[in-house]
Amino acid sequence: INTLWESKDEYKNYTQIIYAGGDDVFIVGKWDVLINMAKDIHDKFKIWTCNNPLFGLSGGIAVVPPKFPILKAAEFAETEEKNAKENRLDTKEKDSISIFGFAFRWNEEFEYILKLKNEIKSLLDNNFLAQNFPSVVFNLMSKAYPQNKEQVKNSDDTFKYRVKWLIAYNFKRAVDRYKEVENKEFLKKWGKYIFTGIVEELAETNYDALQILAIAARWADLELRSTIETNVKQAK
Repeated sequence: INTLWESKDEYKNYTQIIYAGGDDVFIVGKWDVLINMAKDIHDKFKIWTCNNPLFGLSGGIAVVPPKFPILKAAEFAETEEKNAKENRLDTKEKDSISIFGFAFRWNEEFEYILKLKNEIKSLLDNNFLAQNFPSVVFNLMSKAYPQNKEQVKNSDDTFKYRVKWLIAYNFKRAVDRYKEVENKEFLKKWGKYIFTGIVEELAETNYDALQILAIAARWADLELRSTIETNVKQAK
């Protein structure tokens, strides 16, 4: 872990290893850098174990404000870690990363969401998608698929499908309004995915297409905001 930490300036400049021993590690730092580092740790671990499927690596990332109490943040991270360790995909167990309250298998789901995040980030950065696209999609997804136990208890499947159909319908209408081919193809494809609930490129996943899109969109939005804030600070 120390060798990996020293291998990149972004790790040394924006993260701090609080603890690393046995099979546990606790690191604090800039949230987007931590995601990159977590993936790096996982990839290096797989090489070290010769890609033996009997060995996996699970972890959780809690995203909190800069001045948030570190002990409380550690508790949130522990909850995310537990979520990752309890993750199941068919007969496959653990070997997952949990962020924003959702656990994803590294190879099956996380890699796809990473690519989707980069695609959405590019569309947002070039103004091919409305800037409020991530927040609108994520908020609707949160209502359709609540994580709070009380909300889940009182949730209505009829509302869930109404939300999915509404998004798919609005995506279909938006296709006719935009001129950019990239935007048209993206909305057309995801309108279909949300309507059916299936992401065709993902052979295995525990999540609905709306959940996949919402998480990737939120990630892209946070990265863009982080980049803007960094540029503003540097300009000052």
